[in-house]
Amino acid sequence: MKTKLVKLEDLQPTDELRKETVSFLETLGDEEIISKTGFAQAWLINGKLYISDGNNRSGIMAAKGINEITVEYKEESEDCFGIIKILLFRAKKLRKMGIHNPYDLWDNYQKRQKA
Repeated sequence: MKTKLVKLEDLQPTDELRKETVSFLETLGDEEIISKTGFAQAWLINGKLYISDGNNRSGIMAAKGINEITVEYKEESEDCFGIIKILLFRAKKLRKMGIHNPYDLWDNYQKRQKA
């Protein structure tokens, strides 16, 4: 599983991703981050936000119908925007494939590994 680290002090507004605005604050707990962003694995450790970029997150976003996310940045970080764009693209693709349950995605992955 790959993980990317995004420092909270690097956040800055962008017009590129606009529908749903998500602000990551040090005061948010794990449950709040998960419910607001649709990421299954997003958590804060000492004020640093960790987001897993695995396919499961896209499945959850697809299930929630999330199309866009605005992440507020103080400094631009292409790395983080790249991960978010990939997640949004995957979520849209999964909806087109009719996969709305992240666990379906995991089951399909396991079946492919055994084949």
